Amino acid sequence: MATDKQFKNFGNGKMIFEVFPQEYLDLDKELQTEYHPKLQFLAGYSMDDIDLKLAQVAAYCEVILDGSYDIKDRVKVAGILVQKLKEKREMPQAQTIIIAKS
Repeated sequence: MATDKQFKNFGNGKMIFEVFPQEYLDLDKELQTEYHPKLQFLAGYSMDDIDLKLAQVAAYCEVILDGSYDIKDRVKVAGILVQKLKEKREMPQAQTIIIAKS
């Protein structure tokens, strides 16, 4: 779950804006591409589930996570996973469209 210590917060007293680390945004963006069909189920996860998302992607990328990680470590792991995902990209299946003339 997101806490004030995890993300940069700023506001005007009436509204607080929460800025996620760029690595988290990059990971989410990479997962939304069509290059990772086996990970499409992660699209429904919210950013509050980032730890679960990191664990699932790490398992897919064969990255071993061992121990406990603070926020800086999690951000670093997210950056590593983005690179691993880019290396493991699968080309989307081509679709054949048949147009029948009448």
